[in-house]
Amino acid sequence: MSKAICLVSLMVASVAAPITSVHADVREDVTKIMTAARAGDLDLALKTFEASLKNHPKDARLRSQATLLWSYLSRANRHEDAGRLVDEFLSWAVDNERYNVVPSAVSRLSTTRQKLNSTKQFQQTLRNYSASLSKKENIDAVSAWASMTVILAKADVAEERNDEAANRFQPVVARARKLCIGHEEEPRYLRVLTSTLSDYANLVTDNNQQNELNAEAFKILRQAIDKKVPQFESLLMPLASKFQLQISQLSANNDFSGAEKLLAELNSVIESLEQDVPIRKSLERTTASIESRLAAARKHFELIGKRAFPLEVVSWVNGEPLADDDLRGKVVILDFWAVWCGPCIATFPHLREWHEKYAEKGLVIIGVTRYYNYGWDAEAKRASRQNAISQSDEEKAMVEFAVHHELKHRFAIQPSGSEFSKLYGVRGIPQAVVIDREGKIRMIKVGSGSKNSDAIDELLAELFGNDAT
Repeated sequence: MSKAICLVSLMVASVAAPITSVHADVREDVTKIMTAARAGDLDLALKTFEASLKNHPKDARLRSQATLLWSYLSRANRHEDAGRLVDEFLSWAVDNERYNVVPSAVSRLSTTRQKLNSTKQFQQTLRNYSASLSKKENIDAVSAWASMTVILAKADVAEERNDEAANRFQPVVARARKLCIGHEEEPRYLRVLTSTLSDYANLVTDNNQQNELNAEAFKILRQAIDKKVPQFESLLMPLASKFQLQISQLSANNDFSGAEKLLAELNSVIESLEQDVPIRKSLERTTASIESRLAAARKHFELIGKRAFPLEVVSWVNGEPLADDDLRGKVVILDFWAVWCGPCIATFPHLREWHEKYAEKGLVIIGVTRYYNYGWDAEAKRASRQNAISQSDEEKAMVEFAVHHELKHRFAIQPSGSEFSKLYGVRGIPQAVVIDREGKIRMIKVGSGSKNSDAIDELLAELFGNDAT
């Protein structure tokens, strides 16, 4: 069972627990729905679900099957059906005050609406729900309200309405603070308050205000630890994830001192935990990962404007070999990737586009990789792990991979023990490095998001000037 399905199962359990179905036929229908979905017969699963729901519209366990079906439908690219089910589930959850499941439903519906390019309609739906939730004097309602407001605020930020985004979230924090009065030792209340404080800190643009919000959240954490509030550990992991996002945003803006300060505060809280607290090791792994990515971001920042490093290649695939001299006067993209990397494959349309548009004008794209013991599965049309494969056969598999994905650029295989990736601060892939005609590093982007491809697009247009048309 995948991690996504496991998370949905947990969500299902949280919905079903308060209300136990008294209908034996509902239990049978739930079994039929799950069996059909797992067998891939999604039409039967949907038909059974909808027929049963007509007869038992108030059954919580049955309602919860919408979230389970969402995962199966999404994986089958049936986003219309997936969105409809979760939309109905969200409406039911809000109307029946099942606020504890609203954030997960909102997250799922947001993913589906992005797939369907219907985010504007989704945002209006969230505004309507938010208006209702804003009147509730209930801490779980605040959590649900916050989950919606975060999405609306991010839409504001995307359209450069940062002040509007922060103002939108301010009443959520105010309500959380108010409701926590008298509940300072109840983890459910503290979890919502610290979470909303961190979300708010991620939205404000004033550094002093951001620091004050973070300080308030850390103070709550330390007090919960000192007072040994029951289940205080449940506050830490969600908040660590939110601080991780904030640290990433700070480093993306080259505010490394701010990012390091926030990381130091988080480490300080973790160090105050007793050694036998179960969540401590998990938190330490999280902060170690954050620290690694922060170091990589600083490394990337320091590389901008420096000269590119000499190539380290043991073998060339999908094109003739190149030497450093061949790259003089060229614009170069070093694409660090692997055949097994899904996000890497997601960048291929951009790599194809850039090659087609600029190759004859002086762009050289080099896919930097290494041997991973992967062959080519012709029937499945994908790379597959093999226990024993020669380097020459793996190179042939890379050619088949390139043909299948219509990639025209060369692949450079690094020798064993090469420091080439380390020189460029590669901690995760895909990583693209853009080098200008003077041989200087102009940009480094990690990941497959549209922001990265748009930034590279813009830089290439600048570097090629009139030749870009």
